[in-house]
Amino acid sequence: MIFVKCENDFLTKQFSNIFIQCNMPFTTKPETKVFMNFSLEITDKNLKVKYEKEIFLLSLPIEVKEFNKKIIQQFQNFVFEYNSIQYYPLKQVIIYKKKEVILRNTHNLIFKQLLLNNDQGGIDKRDLYYQIWPNDKNLQMNKLDTHLTNLKNYLFSELELEIIILTKNNKTNLIID
Repeated sequence: MIFVKCENDFLTKQFSNIFIQCNMPFTTKPETKVFMNFSLEITDKNLKVKYEKEIFLLSLPIEVKEFNKKIIQQFQNFVFEYNSIQYYPLKQVIIYKKKEVILRNTHNLIFKQLLLNNDQGGIDKRDLYYQIWPNDKNLQMNKLDTHLTNLKNYLFSELELEIIILTKNNKTNLIID
């Protein structure tokens, strides 16, 4: 998840629509847990994009397709390091001991939420469920449990990475040694 900051409300809405079109995991709510922050600012002839300690400029006007391409190119190599793993949220890739695995979409959503909420003792299991399947009318915890187990087994079989997914008091937590 990426936090997008833009001082102009109209532009924030327009950029949000663009990010939705390119399936970019973003939020404009500062209270949301994210992997990275970036801000957008329009200058005379450019769109200034700032993230971390880097700044890049996009010439205006710019087509939506070109904007999407440039943004994705800039952020696809963003890596989140946790213990001994490297996680590329936009590429859906985990690297561990020089081995690499590509996560399926559901596994990526689960892994991303578990990492983002790890420092707060985990994520509420019900919240996790609805982050992954927001349109489900009936809550099926066995469906989530199956995907958690499959993710754990997949990472072990492909990377020899042992993870523990622990649920206590309805909080699901990721433990990686």
